[in-house]
Amino acid sequence: MKKITLTLAIIVFATSLFAQDKQYFTKLTLLYSQEKDVATREKNLEKYKAEIDAMTADAKNATNVELWAWKTTIDAEFANSETLNTKCANCLNSSFDAFKKYEALETDLKTISEFPFNWKVVGVLYDKLYNEGRANYQAKEWEK
Repeated sequence: MKKITLTLAIIVFATSLFAQDKQYFTKLTLLYSQEKDVATREKNLEKYKAEIDAMTADAKNATNVELWAWKTTIDAEFANSETLNTKCANCLNSSFDAFKKYEALETDLKTISEFPFNWKVVGVLYDKLYNEGRANYQAKEWEK
């Protein structure tokens, strides 16, 4: 009887943690996709980045596919924004690293191909990394 009770308690606890994450991602999806004002969107992105960074630092979230998709997206938004780029100098590399982690967890890339992501982050990463590589090539900085 004790084993059954303990098992049920663990299942309820794990389900409630998963539900909290799902609620957060649903809220984030709504706010991210509906915000049209650039200044407000960038202000909110700063808040989301802090929250997402805290969540990715927690070991229990290491296999959360949606979290890594959001980490990739938010960091790419920072790298792509002229105003936010100054607040996170390493966001392009961080976004790429998060994408590699996401890709390892979900090889079919299903999450990042659907709403609200719609492959946008892959385009941003490609564009930014290509331009960075081209600039390094033209400057004859072969090591980079």
